[in-house]
Amino acid sequence: MGEQTSEAMSDADTDGGHTGVWYRRAVTVEGLRGLFVRRQGRWVLGNDAELMLVTRPGSEAARGRLLALAEALDADAVAGGDLRRLSRLLGEIASSEVPCLVRVPGELWGAAAYACAYWDDEGAEAWLRWALSARLEPNLVRAWLPGPGTMTLEWHDHLADGGFGREIHWIAEMPQRFWRRLGSHPSRIVRDAAAASDPDTPGRTLGELARCCGDVEVLDLVASHPHAPERVLETLAAHASPRLRQRVAQNLNADRRVLTELGGDRDARVRFAAAVHPLTPAAVRAAMASDHSANVRAVVAQAADADAETLTALSSDCDPVVRSWAAANPSSPADRLEALTTDASATVRACAAANRSLDADAAEACAADRSVQVRTVVAARLDAGRAVLEKLASDPDESVRAAVAANAAASGSLLAVLARDESGSVRAAAGRTESAPAEVLEMLAGDSWWAVRAAVAASPTTGRDVLEGLADDADRDVRSRAAGNTTATERMLEALAGDPDETVRAACARNRSTPVAVLEKLASDAAEHVRLTAAGNPSLGSRPLMALSGDPVYRVRAAAAVAA
Repeated sequence: MGEQTSEAMSDADTDGGHTGVWYRRAVTVEGLRGLFVRRQGRWVLGNDAELMLVTRPGSEAARGRLLALAEALDADAVAGGDLRRLSRLLGEIASSEVPCLVRVPGELWGAAAYACAYWDDEGAEAWLRWALSARLEPNLVRAWLPGPGTMTLEWHDHLADGGFGREIHWIAEMPQRFWRRLGSHPSRIVRDAAAASDPDTPGRTLGELARCCGDVEVLDLVASHPHAPERVLETLAAHASPRLRQRVAQNLNADRRVLTELGGDRDARVRFAAAVHPLTPAAVRAAMASDHSANVRAVVAQAADADAETLTALSSDCDPVVRSWAAANPSSPADRLEALTTDASATVRACAAANRSLDADAAEACAADRSVQVRTVVAARLDAGRAVLEKLASDPDESVRAAVAANAAASGSLLAVLARDESGSVRAAAGRTESAPAEVLEMLAGDSWWAVRAAVAASPTTGRDVLEGLADDADRDVRSRAAGNTTATERMLEALAGDPDETVRAACARNRSTPVAVLEKLASDAAEHVRLTAAGNPSLGSRPLMALSGDPVYRVRAAAAVAA
């Protein structure tokens, strides 16, 4: 456990109206010191004079969490004021059957990882391994497939973006002792997972891990790794676990021979991943057009390298989803596209009507379709004739009229009519259209609905005088659209940078036309969201970025690190 020293404190304990003696204990664990205070018979974690956390006495799990929190606090991985929040978070991770489903705030990822590394708890170690696996995301095929880590394989349907897009910037902030801890962690699986999830681990080490470690989680990370040797991927492609074979099929460095083999795998999930992979040979993918799985056939139907024969067969598929993808594929034969415009499924007809390869006359015939979905996509076609657009401009459904108003091919006179439409969404669409005449935009700038005025404020073709008027609008969303307009003048942006609403200031910080001096001011704004947005603006200089790299908020520091 480490050294422990106790001493009585002279201050009186007034909690709950009782007085007593405080005892302070400095606990040293592997060279790191944590400060504990005994208060009314319970040990609590102390941060100087402020008591931060209470735990159940006699609980080994709680004691382990205390020590982990003390480690994180001592290493400056977490501020004292966030100890309670971090403790609750660690409790959720430990008690959850699936730790990856615990929602961890971005600013606490690093602190949680640090504490989990020093906590001998099965759930904490599982979450730590999953968090580290996110470093392998860039090497995996992403489309509808799970992110790295075995937990993601099983629970990707419950995770945002399937387990991709996790926080990884905290990794750059972790001190060396964190990595030393992982390298000497008492758990073999943690040590192996830490090495296998490191993008810089050489192929030789990965080969040793694949040969010596039988744990599927570590093998999953090896199968996801950019340096995984070809012979290792070939071996894993024959593994008994279909999930592991699926992961090999996701590896962007997988060999064509391996992908060819996996394209005929007995598991539909593996074949799906192989069909999605960009390096899978076209002939292998074409052979999947008769696959038993509709999901696999749908992937083949949307492939850019699909030939006319394959698409012709798939356009008659029994599954409407497959036919929809065939109808949307620009390589589909013209006669099949025209036939699909009369399909029983409205979605299939809409995909065919939206396909640019469909003959213009056949597309115009779809303007009389009974489905709103189909008429809407016809109204959005840039090659739609004037007569068709005028007909659809009086459609009983507002979404169809809005599509006409958003169409750059709509004439000025037609937009002037739609700018007076009873539906606000139609008028807003007319305000967003870059081909809208100046007189139409000026009229819409005085609309009673804020969304219409906001659309005009965001349009790059809105005149300067109209835009200046919208910059003083009573609605903050209208002002924020004006602040984000790249045609806004320096005088407007300087004024909007001092707006009382932070969403307006953030829009200024995002605008690439904002003067550097104004950006530097916004980079020190009191609102976190404004500083975060300013950090992502490529016009911000190196000196403000350096200042933001020391921001107290994790997300701001991370954004500055990415920009730098």
